[in-house]
Amino acid sequence: MPAAEGYPFRRLAVDHMIIGVSRIWWEIDRQFRDQLPYSFQLQTGNTGNPNATDWVNVGTPGVNTYFAEDDERREGNYGKSLMTHYRVVLTSGDGHKYVSLPVHTFGELQEKDWLFAREIVRKERLRHQLVSVDGYLLKRMRFGEKCEACTDPLTGGILDSKCPECNGTGFKVGYHPPTPLAVDMKPEAVIELLKGTEPPGQTAIVDNHMRILGFPSVHKHDIWVDGKSDQRWIMHEIANMAEWRHVPMVVDATIKLLPFTDQAYKIPVDDTESPDPVLPGSGTGDTCIDHDYGGNDNLAYKDSNGDGIVGATILAFTKADYDDGIRDPARAVASSSTGGGGRWTFSICICCGEDYVLVFEKAGSFGPDACPINVPCSDVSSSSQQSDSSSSFFSSSSMGVQ
Repeated sequence: MPAAEGYPFRRLAVDHMIIGVSRIWWEIDRQFRDQLPYSFQLQTGNTGNPNATDWVNVGTPGVNTYFAEDDERREGNYGKSLMTHYRVVLTSGDGHKYVSLPVHTFGELQEKDWLFAREIVRKERLRHQLVSVDGYLLKRMRFGEKCEACTDPLTGGILDSKCPECNGTGFKVGYHPPTPLAVDMKPEAVIELLKGTEPPGQTAIVDNHMRILGFPSVHKHDIWVDGKSDQRWIMHEIANMAEWRHVPMVVDATIKLLPFTDQAYKIPVDDTESPDPVLPGSGTGDTCIDHDYGGNDNLAYKDSNGDGIVGATILAFTKADYDDGIRDPARAVASSSTGGGGRWTFSICICCGEDYVLVFEKAGSFGPDACPINVPCSDVSSSSQQSDSSSSFFSSSSMGVQ
């Protein structure tokens, strides 16, 4: 499909089976000349957002191949929405990493159809340059670790719509890190309520619509943030305006403006915000730290220009494992990811007085960057004490092609 480009990947295609084996094929740019061998790791997620926190490896990497298979059923036993997405991480012989853009499972386009669809997307993007508003998409979490603070243990129902740990979604963190999304919004329709209302003459904004590209895919209850005004709109009805052989190209979403008291306004989307969220913890250690350990934003993940890196993973390894060359996420004692400003979405719980190494990486773009850390047991009562690693976290350098 047209969204599957991303150097050096020219194209990804998915032959999807809800029950059975799904096959994912890819084509590499003919001008790609990195050193052999090429290792390809298939990954899957539920959002199509490159910055999402739910990307997981499927099987083991393949070497110098052009396809991979996934024999696990991922759509669940209920519902009618296709949410599975795939992407491929390429590691070349000289250590460079490249990540394809995500591709969904709505349909497969042959080469001729794919070229037609790509041209539709190109023209739609030109249109967006003239009429659209820049903003951010916040994908609501529908899978993951349940929030124990606000969900009923028997029914699973959400008891607190303003829960600071899950933002009222029932899943810890609540929303994936923001991804830029330009939308073409219709003018706001403002109506004056009837005289019998209290107070009389009050106005209200009726349902609005916005036109967006079909990827990343959007679903009900996702949130779009206006990049200028910070107004936040929740999506309701989603309808495809243009399809090519059942693959959505252009989407119309019915949206409603959220009141300024909504929990969604506390979710950071860029580097200028300095929220004070309650972060859920990852790991079983007795001491939990976050991006503010050692000082304000001391461990936030930033590039060489000081801009926050969104969508990176953070893995905590014991120093002994790290020195032995272990990098498998399954062997990490805790993990997190980065959202707006490069700040953490989960706090990492480790044992005080022991040596660890934090590994920061956004595959194909930044890292891996290692940060040794040891939290003295005398500091467990204050998260603002200085770690023994450095006074501020180093800036990451870009790797591969972003």
